[in-house]
Amino acid sequence: MPPKQNKKPVPKNAYSCYVDEFRVKEQKAGRHLGLRYQDFFQLAGASWGKMSPSQRAPYEAMAKADKMKGKSGGEKYSSQGVPLSQIEREKREKELAERLMKKEIEDTVKDGFANDTLATQKYYFVMANYFAKTTDCDYIPAEIAVAEYSLKSGVNKKFHTFIDPGTLPIGMGYQAKSHADDTHRLPVPPNAMGERDFGKVIQGLMSFIETDENGQYPPLYAHKHYLEMIKNVMSILENEYFGDNSVNFKIYPIQYLFYTLKMSTAEKGEVKKPESIFISDAIFERDTFEYQNKISCDFHENIDVGKYCALSCVTRWGYMFSDYMCLDLALDLIPGAHLPPGADLSAAKKSFSTVSSYNDDKKSVASTSMRSYASTSVRSNVTQPKIERHYVDDTRSDATEKYPPGGDVRKRTHDPARTFENDSSDEDQDDNPWSTRNKNKPRPPNEDSFSFSSVVAGRGRGIKTEPISSNASTTSRTSGRGRLFQQ
Repeated sequence: MPPKQNKKPVPKNAYSCYVDEFRVKEQKAGRHLGLRYQDFFQLAGASWGKMSPSQRAPYEAMAKADKMKGKSGGEKYSSQGVPLSQIEREKREKELAERLMKKEIEDTVKDGFANDTLATQKYYFVMANYFAKTTDCDYIPAEIAVAEYSLKSGVNKKFHTFIDPGTLPIGMGYQAKSHADDTHRLPVPPNAMGERDFGKVIQGLMSFIETDENGQYPPLYAHKHYLEMIKNVMSILENEYFGDNSVNFKIYPIQYLFYTLKMSTAEKGEVKKPESIFISDAIFERDTFEYQNKISCDFHENIDVGKYCALSCVTRWGYMFSDYMCLDLALDLIPGAHLPPGADLSAAKKSFSTVSSYNDDKKSVASTSMRSYASTSVRSNVTQPKIERHYVDDTRSDATEKYPPGGDVRKRTHDPARTFENDSSDEDQDDNPWSTRNKNKPRPPNEDSFSFSSVVAGRGRGIKTEPISSNASTTSRTSGRGRLFQQ
């Protein structure tokens, strides 16, 4: 068998580059659709001959670049057969999209801060559930929910619906049943409940979400772990109804909005800002209201799986925003909108009573409380021990001022400040076993330890005990392998 020959692709010339472009233009215009690629070389010759050298220059540059590409060894591929240039291009596009996303979120919050509409700015949270994921990476939708939120009004409006996708693809039945049992527990097709017309679902979403003055829809915010799934579900609903002319809703991670909005409310309320986005992410991941009842749909509430309900997710996200930020702006909390229904607001109101104060006499500073409702309500039920604190006045009479003879620096010395909280008398120290703990006083030895009434004598491998009359001095002698101690 002859060895394989590695044939390098022939680089294109300027005319070949022109033919490629000519063919694409003609087919887009609906002309010469049945012609082969070779036929376009004859068809493009007439227009090519009429072109000036300046018009041919771009195609000659393209041919030169293709020739240099062939000299460099051609396209390089990854171990999966994907061109490295494509991987780098996708990476740059992803990084650019992330930068634009962050900039849009930051600009939205900054505009609210500058226009004093930070508390009334509306945001939309979205969450969805699915039955199965196909081999084409499409998610079969099962449920979707959207909530309108603002810091002042809390969770103001909600949109929620179940979706019946119809017949499942072949082989997806077990995956759909297993995923449903582990999460939302919705009945799987063909017994699925909800709206079967995807057009009505997307129309309901579009009528629920308010557009801006330019008629553009605002971004929808979802958990970063479910961005891929929610983007795919939204595209399926849009393409099913609009076709190629879809709205293309922008889906952004809610964690970055959580961090950016907190930075602005902290600056507005003059409280401490989170040190990094990892702090706010950790707080958001706690999901304080995860097992809160009466915030999910009736179906999930009755089977006690409200944790996985899409309506519960968007509602408790709003509660977490309110719990983390509303106290910064001194906003009144409304049960059911900012916090769960029937929530006790007395714990949250206590946080307003702790304000910054300074006492010149006692040198004590109390900083503004940053506790949220969730943490305050828990701590309010715990009885804290009462600690009596004593402060030392710097203006006491025993402070003296000394001026060293060799310098102009004023030196102030005084007795060491007392660090204990309650004075105790000397009589009480004997009763306290810890009062002498750090004092290196050895305990006196027991006199019985020095009283010997007998000695041990050994002869050979045996042992013999003989009485002695005094503990003053002893002598010893050996016998065999043993020793005899005698007076």
